[in-house]
Amino acid sequence: MPQTPEPAALALDRFPRVFQDDVVYAGNIGAAWAPGRVNLIGEHTDYNDGFVLPMAIDRVVAFAGRARHDTVVRLWSNHFSEYVELWLDGLPGTFESQRNSLPVWARYVLGVMTELARAGVQLSGFDAVIHGDVPVGSGMSSSAAIEVATAQACMLFSQGRFSIGTGGATLQPMQVAALCQRAEHI
Repeated sequence: MPQTPEPAALALDRFPRVFQDDVVYAGNIGAAWAPGRVNLIGEHTDYNDGFVLPMAIDRVVAFAGRARHDTVVRLWSNHFSEYVELWLDGLPGTFESQRNSLPVWARYVLGVMTELARAGVQLSGFDAVIHGDVPVGSGMSSSAAIEVATAQACMLFSQGRFSIGTGGATLQPMQVAALCQRAEHI
């Protein structure tokens, strides 16, 4: 089992302090994360379906949280010190109305959830703290990291209803990558 990266450990530590309310959770606390990346060759050609040679870096975006018994998603961003609520009911139809009231970082999360809903994935609500050490706006794909971490978190908190690779409603890793790429552009 891979070692838990520091941002995930910090988010796990922060979760009980951020979400101190009477929610009855559907599962144990857990964490999901995805790394940033650098392109060794092909910088910016990936936007046009060009060829790149990327490499994962040791910086990640992590979600730490717990599944809920409803379809509400509550998120706290350590980086931006912002709290948002998203509603899974009605996705993808409610995407635009929810998107307009969200900060930019949360739009990536909603975009991935919308694309998962379009793919027929049954999502569960969850509460999570998001923490990362991928520098924003530095060419290390912080937006891709939050998108893939979102997909990983949705899988973790879906209580076995879908997975990446095997079991449940299965999405293959390349499908998840394409889904996250679409989410960035909706």
